[in-house]
Amino acid sequence: MERALDEEAIDFVRRCYRRHRPRLVVAMFSGGKDSLVATHIASRAMPRDSFVVGFIDTGLALRETKEYVSRACREMGWDLRVLKSKYDYEELVKRWGFPVGNYRWCMWALKIAALREFKKQVRGRILWVSGLRRGESARRMKLARLGRLKRIYMDSLGIFISPLFDWGPEEVERYISLHGLPRNERVWELLKFSGDCFCGCWKRPEEIFVLKEHFPEMFQRLLKIEREVNRVRRRSRPMTFLKRMSLEEIARQTSLAEFFESGCHWEVQHAIPPEAEMKHLRALVEAKKGIEGVLSG
Repeated sequence: MERALDEEAIDFVRRCYRRHRPRLVVAMFSGGKDSLVATHIASRAMPRDSFVVGFIDTGLALRETKEYVSRACREMGWDLRVLKSKYDYEELVKRWGFPVGNYRWCMWALKIAALREFKKQVRGRILWVSGLRRGESARRMKLARLGRLKRIYMDSLGIFISPLFDWGPEEVERYISLHGLPRNERVWELLKFSGDCFCGCWKRPEEIFVLKEHFPEMFQRLLKIEREVNRVRRRSRPMTFLKRMSLEEIARQTSLAEFFESGCHWEVQHAIPPEAEMKHLRALVEAKKGIEGVLSG
């Protein structure tokens, strides 16, 4: 069963390569388990001179995750390229407020923009390999049912493929063990995700408490951003990093239970960009709906 999954995934990548004849294959490695396996699959399927690894640096990754990605690529002999947007999260959040589920300006400003900048350097078609699994969450399963999440997606940035589309978490874990792939145990165990981006979207209170306890460097940075946003914007109610939850309040509490028992959290308030910027945001979001699942999470 395991060998059949391996062979099918490798064959899928090779078939996509033969069909689309890209100038370059880029495996997107976030530092998580799924993208690690997808990257290893791509490295087995592709000639070394046509394959590189891409890490999207949003400026909001844990130091531990960035170090792990660099170390894993060195150990595996992968050519690592760091993809970065020209936009700065701290500056944009002062203008537009913190991104949330239905207002995810971070997706195009930090991730899609990074892909666009990299594509300018390549000047040719790119085959992007993603670790997307449709069964990873209820949200992704819903997107797949609606046809907004596919194993192959094409747009102006290139061809996005997901060799692990039908894999389960058990298959991913077994593959990592079978091939002895380098692990990021502490981050994976504590956060349950790669730790590659803390923009605020989809983050749960318990994740931020873990961040405060075990990764204080990132927590203090986000707290500083929240304070600076409120200093600059000076609204009647403070703007918060999480929905209905202030990092200031989290900093004062010793546990998640204590926080909810206190009942002292602020109501979320997000900035609304000027109409011209909103039209631009809507156009970008509509144009990139198909890529949403590939780059999220």
